[in-house]
Amino acid sequence: MEIADYTTILLGFITTSIVPLISQSKFSSKARQLIAMGLSIAAGFISVAISEQWSVGNVVSSAMLSIVASQSFYQSLNKTGVLGAIEQTTGVKEDAK
Repeated sequence: MEIADYTTILLGFITTSIVPLISQSKFSSKARQLIAMGLSIAAGFISVAISEQWSVGNVVSSAMLSIVASQSFYQSLNKTGVLGAIEQTTGVKEDAK
């Protein structure tokens, strides 16, 4: 593995931590998935930008690696309830009428 791969995996982990801050419980499942996928792809682009190794192959492989890493971390952390707690804590509270 190259340094860029480690960077991509790290960014995938960070993405997993950011998704619950952005997504809200009122969002549909599809919207949450799109947010997670978009952030993972962005993390892949950021990894390529950091390594300055621009090529179609590097962009695609970094995006795919970031998606796999973030999904793996998500599956692990979701079982603990940490991500749900973050999402509830950062969610927008609706006023009771």
